[in-house]
Amino acid sequence: MKLMQAGQRKYLPIMRANPELAKVLKEDILLQDHRDQLLKELRSADKKESKALRKELEEVVSNRFDIILKKKQLRYEEMLKRLQALEKRVNEQQAEVESLKDKKKDTIEQRIEELISKTEKISWD
Repeated sequence: MKLMQAGQRKYLPIMRANPELAKVLKEDILLQDHRDQLLKELRSADKKESKALRKELEEVVSNRFDIILKKKQLRYEEMLKRLQALEKRVNEQQAEVESLKDKKKDTIEQRIEELISKTEKISWD
């Protein structure tokens, strides 16, 4: 149980940011614990018990494989969202740069007028 609490603390930021991923991570922890328990029991089991435990272990390992795939899929989707947001920002920045290039002459003229008008407003007398 302490391991689970430590795992929950470790994944607390993920739980807040991505509850679906947190759920998968929690399930993964539970499967790992179950796997470890089965392995412990297998080491001391007789042949009959061993066969049943092995079958159960196979199911747990299969489920864990599915969980690993789900984690990777969720992380991929999260990275894709971040990449799309970044691409949007890059495109906006590129458009701004192009706009500034197109308006260079007008912008320079406006700036010169601002500078000249400010200097004329100051009285040096």
